Amino acid sequence: MESFIQHVHELGLQVNGVIVTQNGRRLLEHAFVPDKRQRIYSCTKTFLGTACGVALDQGLFSLHDQAVNYFADEWALTSADRRQWEQVTIERLLTMSIADFPFSCKSEKNWLNAILDLPLPEISRKQLNYSNVPTYLLSIILERASGRKTWEFMAEHVFTPLDIEPVADGANCPEGYFIGGYGIAATLRELDRLGHLYGNDGVYQGRRIVSEEWTREAMKPHGMKPEGNGGYGYLMWSVPGVGAMIAGMLGQICLICRDKNAVITILSDLPDRSGQEDILYKLLWDDLYANLS
Repeated sequence: MESFIQHVHELGLQVNGVIVTQNGRRLLEHAFVPDKRQRIYSCTKTFLGTACGVALDQGLFSLHDQAVNYFADEWALTSADRRQWEQVTIERLLTMSIADFPFSCKSEKNWLNAILDLPLPEISRKQLNYSNVPTYLLSIILERASGRKTWEFMAEHVFTPLDIEPVADGANCPEGYFIGGYGIAATLRELDRLGHLYGNDGVYQGRRIVSEEWTREAMKPHGMKPEGNGGYGYLMWSVPGVGAMIAGMLGQICLICRDKNAVITILSDLPDRSGQEDILYKLLWDDLYANLS
């Protein structure tokens, strides 16, 4: 695994740190720069997903609940087809299986109203469509179902039990809702703890945080990539034959290796559109995963 460190230096990749753990033993921990809190981009989605798992465990909502039931006031202002929107369930949002959603939830007007105005002509076709819209809607649903701000709910039920002190990095929409798809800043070790939570079936340091049923379902492929090499679970990527991956842009990676009882976590700050992400993922598989027993 030392080859990973060597290759990162040789290739000049802006990797900040790496941790590899297997069977409860730390095989590698290396900081290329001092461990610092930084944006983890779409890894935020899995933190939100974990909070949704806790809410499901508490009976605050169910996978089959219709999203429109949580937006009664806003729905009165929309001209969208309710029959289409009634097919948007909590589970469809968790699995990002709504083909009609745009990637971004941003709008020049009220974000939520703009989303609820969207026509959904392809709603019956369950297709993986990676988007920030589902996480934004889930964040609002979680807030309304729990009666608490989403960030507060996450802090009590996810962050604090995992000994995490994240920072919300410009993470609210103009209406004050936590965006959900991005916006958390965390450290390498904090992201690693989230991976271990899923690797240990919802238990961290002997304390159950979320149900085993949730973690197992979250890591299953509920929708496949068009190219067929993997799929999407509940706000995390499913990796066939391995386990699951929590991933954010610019090189934020937490690979949960169910097949080898291991977790590999990498935090980076790669230049956008530089091609370095492809190189980093190759090193992940060739230098780290391949060297697990």
